[in-house]
Amino acid sequence: MKFLNLKFIPQSADLALLIVRVLAGFTLIYAHGWKKLAHFNDTVAQWTQWGLNPIGVGPTASVALSGFAEVVCAALLILGLKARFAALVIGINLTVAFVAVHKAALTGDNNGELAFMYLLAAVLVLFAGPGKFSVDGRG
Repeated sequence: MKFLNLKFIPQSADLALLIVRVLAGFTLIYAHGWKKLAHFNDTVAQWTQWGLNPIGVGPTASVALSGFAEVVCAALLILGLKARFAALVIGINLTVAFVAVHKAALTGDNNGELAFMYLLAAVLVLFAGPGKFSVDGRG
């Protein structure tokens, strides 16, 4: 029964923050941001067709801002460089995605569950900081 205590797993908030930063940042880049920027014109056309203009700056600026958050800020998050700023930008982006784009729905085909999970990771880093296993934590 001692196995169930999981004492063999080290308790480290810094390690947990590293894991959250790397996994959330990498998947945000890979699954979302890179596709937006690599196919920028197609994404803008799609957002225009869908009538997406979540913050009122037009589809082109919206895709650019979202791509910045999901690529540049996600990369900063992975490194733990200006991580709290990056987490804030990602958090704003994902709040807009969850509330305005996915209509705060956690059910259905185009639900905001994934946006909400990324938002949770961003809020965690925003309030806890990046931890000592980061560029910011080395100083």
